[in-house]
Amino acid sequence: MFRIGFELVKPKHLFPKSSFIGGNPIIKALWGLIFFTVFSGALRKWVFGAGAIGNAIFLFQLLIPLLLFLVIRRNPMPSLKKVPNIWPIYLFYLVVIALNPMNQSIFHGIFGLLLHTGYWLIWLAYIQKGSWMELEKLVPLLVLILLVEFFLGSFQYALPGTHILNQYASGVENNTIVGDAIRVSGTFSYLGGYQVLVPVFACLAWFLILRKSSANLIFSVMILGLLMAFMSGSRGAVGFFILYLLTAFLLTGYFGGKLIKLAIQGTLIMSVLLYFLPSFSALLTRSYENFIYRVENSDELDQRIAGGLAEIIHFKGNYPVFGVGLGATYQGANALFGTSRFVQEYGGYESEPARIVLEGGFVLYFLNFIMIIIFLKYTENLPRLAKFFFLVVYYNSMVTFNVYQGVFYVFGIMLVDRGYYLKKMDKEGKKSQILIST
Repeated sequence: MFRIGFELVKPKHLFPKSSFIGGNPIIKALWGLIFFTVFSGALRKWVFGAGAIGNAIFLFQLLIPLLLFLVIRRNPMPSLKKVPNIWPIYLFYLVVIALNPMNQSIFHGIFGLLLHTGYWLIWLAYIQKGSWMELEKLVPLLVLILLVEFFLGSFQYALPGTHILNQYASGVENNTIVGDAIRVSGTFSYLGGYQVLVPVFACLAWFLILRKSSANLIFSVMILGLLMAFMSGSRGAVGFFILYLLTAFLLTGYFGGKLIKLAIQGTLIMSVLLYFLPSFSALLTRSYENFIYRVENSDELDQRIAGGLAEIIHFKGNYPVFGVGLGATYQGANALFGTSRFVQEYGGYESEPARIVLEGGFVLYFLNFIMIIIFLKYTENLPRLAKFFFLVVYYNSMVTFNVYQGVFYVFGIMLVDRGYYLKKMDKEGKKSQILIST
């Protein structure tokens, strides 16, 4: 893995150039999206800390999907698909509820627009110009991020919450525990960013399988990603990572002989690592045992799933049709400009569906449902079962209100879809060669 990893992360691979004339701005915009989303938190918690500069960095994180969309949309490379008809309807409704007089301020509405459009804008750019988005050239960057986050996480896992590596952006110590260790947050300002990054590496493994990459690389990505999930202490991260991989194996024909071959090679790699690197063995054992302890001693996950559905079925708000205003539940806006009395009247909220209904009513909730169905339909290289899987993930994630998860969720879909697109191009190329030769 490390030999392959070092080869991939050479500068010529880390900073790729487009194969298309005029395509460099696109690949640079995608590179910037991923790099900034992963490493901006490091600036916030280890360089600038809490304050105006840290807030400005996070504001840029909210803006970066819009900036990426504008860069790609204005690129001279032709759009191969039209904007889905639902998009202007959705955008119009967002503007209307951003101006809802029940909202605390216009700034809540502006933040709400950024939150509710961010991940859709990235996806929309891909739908229109996905053929020119050479995501395969970002694999070296993703491998580098995997290595950095894994090794940093390993250090954090062994350190106390008061250590500078474990402190949050606010300067507060990390007191989130899993078993006898600190839950890892990586380069992110808080834990939430790290645990939603993990499924991206499952998508990376899925992509590598589609591209018939080295089995050593595929297995290494899977095992390091799984260890990261364990160190995060998040059952969602572990569960989704495993489900992503199972879906990948099912939809790439990797069950059977290929999977057995990968398992044999993986077992050999693991045996060597466990024998020659006792610290790796200890980390694997400790992270797994701590994770299992948390699963066995908490029913929080069941409560979240059941509670999220219950909040929708038995919505307790007084404005279920149009809601109380876009961005009304956004903590950042509430901290700066206050909280609407209508949100305070509602009481506590946790699940994303309930927050969507609270902000924009059931109209917004069902518009989101239509949006995800249509956008998955327009992502035409994905198999139907993969689309259904991503639909299930969408309704069990904080895609809207966790800006990191919004970026990573859509990027994962784009990466997998690109893998199927390249696979299709390879087959069509072989078919054309056969026709020419005959």
